[in-house]
Amino acid sequence: MEETEIEQIAGFIEETTELLVEWGFDADSLRAELARLHKIIGRLLGAKLQAEDPATKALLEDLETRARKCRDRILWRSLMSHQGQDATDDGPRH
Repeated sequence: MEETEIEQIAGFIEETTELLVEWGFDADSLRAELARLHKIIGRLLGAKLQAEDPATKALLEDLETRARKCRDRILWRSLMSHQGQDATDDGPRH
């Protein structure tokens, strides 16, 4: 995985997490981000398996974890909003 792609993924995860945490966007408005997060997680898994450098593997692992947490927050808010509960809760703790 190219360094540029890693930087783009990191930026996307950071921006999406900020939308959820700082700005309180609801899950329905983040459907496109959810789909992209699924793709990113798959891409990171593949890249992590191919990476030989321990530092690169660690970076990819960190990004994967952050992407999963972000995805889980969106899914949790979606679930809560459909159940009519307070959807501002970030959901289960990791």
